[in-house]
Amino acid sequence: MANTQSRPFSVRLKPEVRRRLARLAKNTGRSSNYLVADAVEVYLSDQERMLADIRQAERQMDAGHYIRQQDMKAWLLSWGTDHELPPPKCVCGSNHDSDYQELTHRRRGFKEFLLGEGPSFQGLDLSRDRSPMRNLSL
Repeated sequence: MANTQSRPFSVRLKPEVRRRLARLAKNTGRSSNYLVADAVEVYLSDQERMLADIRQAERQMDAGHYIRQQDMKAWLLSWGTDHELPPPKCVCGSNHDSDYQELTHRRRGFKEFLLGEGPSFQGLDLSRDRSPMRNLSL
């Protein structure tokens, strides 16, 4: 955070939080001010992203694109059983797998990945990582 336009801002902290902050600052070699400013920036980004995701979900629901709660619950409860159900479908009847990554700019989860195109080891380098961080003596 090399923002030279920053201005002082006062925050009240509980004594235990202040002690933890001081300890973290000492252990990381950063100032308490830096850690607090960084934490606020990260918190704001997370909250803004969450609100944007909620708005997107509301728009999708309004457009008739959602999975019914009872269908999702039945699928989740079937995991690990001998009779695991297939992933539930959108109530509109369309398959939105390709839309997911485009809309969210995220990859599907591991279970969805395995249920979808499946794992591929093509192009995977299986040799041991030779980076300096791997040569640690504990």
